[in-house]
Amino acid sequence: MLAVACCGARGGEGLPVGHPLLNPVRPGKTAKLFSFSAKFRFRWSGLDSGEAEINFASREDGNYAVWIEGSSRGIVRSLWKMDASYRGEGVKDGLVPLWFWQEERYARHRVWIDAKFSEKEVGRRRQREPSDETNPWKQFSVPGVRDLFSAMLLIRSLGLDCGETVGVLCFSGESFYWVEASGFGKETVRWNGRETAAWRVDIRAQRVETKGDKKGQLTPHGLFRGGTVWMSDDGLHLPFRGEAKLFWGTAQAEMESFSLNPTPHE
Repeated sequence: MLAVACCGARGGEGLPVGHPLLNPVRPGKTAKLFSFSAKFRFRWSGLDSGEAEINFASREDGNYAVWIEGSSRGIVRSLWKMDASYRGEGVKDGLVPLWFWQEERYARHRVWIDAKFSEKEVGRRRQREPSDETNPWKQFSVPGVRDLFSAMLLIRSLGLDCGETVGVLCFSGESFYWVEASGFGKETVRWNGRETAAWRVDIRAQRVETKGDKKGQLTPHGLFRGGTVWMSDDGLHLPFRGEAKLFWGTAQAEMESFSLNPTPHE
């Protein structure tokens, strides 16, 4: 697939064969996949800042598909107008990504990214509009990497106990990251006006360098300083709340509605 799609210039970037980060993790059996629709609200440093809707389909052909639409809102939107879309597919057996497309639309420009995955490589094309330049596809020799959504599905499937840690190599579309998820045990948190039993997972991320003298090394993320995700302590294992410590403040995400087996999303 990449041989056809990535017919532009090759980037020559990647990780050397045998690098310790190239050790893919198999999914656990704690949480099964199911079709659902969910809406999230976001806050930044106490301000109502955004919203997103996720539609996820667990298909009969062995693949999964996800559609996400999000936007800034409230006073934050008056300062920073942004709308975003994400589409992607992956294989349920192994939770392996196949491709994703994402777009960010701002007041005066938009940026979109195509990414395609194979067993040995990742292909990426990034374009900014308006622009006088057309960027070619670029290939990265990084096998076994996941996109951020499939990484979330993987971590959800493992049911990490207190003290257990797993590392996942991820590609955001812009850069590669080494994401570590650590189980923190059960907590009771308030969600939608009621006390809810939850599994807590702490997240940290570092950038993975793929070129130059630091190729294969981990360097600080810069913007993301750590985060926490709470998943429901039931058969669904819903990631219903998240908190991220950023360079410019703290961001929170909370699921405000959820439904199983939505109408198929086209």
